[in-house]
Amino acid sequence: MTTHRLFTMTHDMLDMTSMNRPDTSWLHVDRSGHRHQWYCDGSPARAYSPAGRYELPTLVYVADTYEVDEDGDEIGEGHYECRQCHETVRPGSTACVYRQHVPGVMRFFIDGRPVSDETFDEELRKERGEVD
Repeated sequence: MTTHRLFTMTHDMLDMTSMNRPDTSWLHVDRSGHRHQWYCDGSPARAYSPAGRYELPTLVYVADTYEVDEDGDEIGEGHYECRQCHETVRPGSTACVYRQHVPGVMRFFIDGRPVSDETFDEELRKERGEVD
C-alpha cells in the first residue's frame, strides 16, 4: 500500500487599499484652454474600476524635492504641470472605497510541516515519480 503525503502551498492576502483614487468626474481647463482629465486604459475615464490603469497624458510630474532613504527607496514631493503651457494643475482625487488585496509570501508545507520552496519542489517531483 502506497502512502501519499499532503503538499500544501498557502499565502496571506495583503491589503493594498489606497487612501485615495482618481476622481473620474474631475475635469480641468487651464488658463490656456488645455483640457485635463484622468484617462483609463488609453481613453477618458468615465467610471472608476480598481483594475484600470489610470494616467494623466496631458500632464507631466515635476519633482520639487528628491532623496533616497536608508532603504534605497526614492522619496520626494512634486507637482503636475500641463505638458504644453507648464501651468500647475492639481489632479482630482477622492477617497477609495474599493478594497484591494495582493498575494503575500508563499509558504510551503508537507504533511503540515513547513519546508522551503526548494524542498517542496524536490519532494513533490519525487512523489509524482518525476525524479530519475
